[in-house]
Amino acid sequence: MNAVHPLPDPWARAPVLRAHLEPIWAYLTEDAVSEIAINRPGELFIERLGAKEMEHVVKREVTPGWIRHISTGVASATNQVINEEKPVLSAALPSGERIQCILPPAAPEGGAISIRKQVIMDMSLAAYKDLGAFEDT
Repeated sequence: MNAVHPLPDPWARAPVLRAHLEPIWAYLTEDAVSEIAINRPGELFIERLGAKEMEHVVKREVTPGWIRHISTGVASATNQVINEEKPVLSAALPSGERIQCILPPAAPEGGAISIRKQVIMDMSLAAYKDLGAFEDT
């Protein structure tokens, strides 16, 4: 007899990191979001498929401490190190998104994080044209 098994939760091995990502979790799970950029504490820039500009979002929960905590959590989950002597980290989140973390002194305003999601979108040439992709050609 063939049993149907649910797909494993990629976050099952990193529940603490998952919990700490709560301030940005809605963006991580939104299909239309392709990038989340935190250039300084308190500010997010969200890139969505089809949007001409990134959305600016203010998030007070995204503090320098939060950025450091996420960065060290990702480092721990991927067997890497991030600190003042090695302030840049490149990794993948458990669900496959690419993440870059930068801490002081490399990011003097309190740190930065960039998350790029794997987005697959099947678009026709007409759809690209409607989005303005060929305006300057």
